[in-house]
Amino acid sequence: VKLGSCFGTIAPTSSPTHAGPDSGGCNHPWRESDLESYAAGARVEYNQFLFECKSDVHLSKYCKDGSYGPNGMYWDMAWNKVGWCDG
Repeated sequence: VKLGSCFGTIAPTSSPTHAGPDSGGCNHPWRESDLESYAAGARVEYNQFLFECKSDVHLSKYCKDGSYGPNGMYWDMAWNKVGWCDG
């Protein structure tokens, strides 16, 4: 009984490319020393990604808390990942 078949090669595939939007240059790196300045709509760069503080009045308060920074476990409660930086 034949259940299936395979075809193709085991050659390496091409390098991956990002499919996210290109968001332009990032001029404002996220810094814990700037926490008090972050408010709804604030944009920061972290690890070559652009993040925007959520616009919801209740969630945007987390942008001022380092525990919710783009480098933290709960970053997505405070920040939206907008896209890649290109410069």
